[in-house]
Amino acid sequence: MGSWLARVHFPNGQVRYARYSTVVHELVSDLHDHSCDVGETDDLGYVCGRAQVRGEPSPVDQSKSPSEPNELVPVRIEVEPDHMTWSALYCPRRNEIVGPRSKFFAYTLQQTFNLVRQNSRLHLVRADGDGRTLCGEPAAGEVTPFLLRDYPGRPEDPSDPAPRDLYAEWRDGLVCRQCLLHDQALNPGL
Repeated sequence: MGSWLARVHFPNGQVRYARYSTVVHELVSDLHDHSCDVGETDDLGYVCGRAQVRGEPSPVDQSKSPSEPNELVPVRIEVEPDHMTWSALYCPRRNEIVGPRSKFFAYTLQQTFNLVRQNSRLHLVRADGDGRTLCGEPAAGEVTPFLLRDYPGRPEDPSDPAPRDLYAEWRDGLVCRQCLLHDQALNPGL
């Protein structure tokens, strides 16, 4: 079975939990408030052989409108078994992770888009070039390197500069939030 525990770390120190699949390499459940660590007894009285979510997931309310971009909360997701981490966004109104649900999304994002600096912000522009940012503005600014270092199968090279983590940069507002939220691969529900 390829289901493992994912810990979702919030800026206020709170940790919530989800299931992560090593088959599809993404979160495959809604958020849970509790987990069962190795050696603890689960809700059915069985001893947990590996860490897992406990209880029912917290309800997601799709009837509510999504949180405004300034209300989204940047979180850090850490998954077992290898403690792989990535940055993501949480929607407090709906009580859900809006994306990305996989670390490998950063690779896809960097392959698909370029960054353009204009109006003192970085905007996403399709690499195949239609001349517009994802938020709808004409792409007329300075192209900024979108460094690609972390992708499956590539050996680590300590001399490489770190790739941009656009979701980790969410709080400072340098990256256009409308561009990030517009990408349907990030969040088909918004």
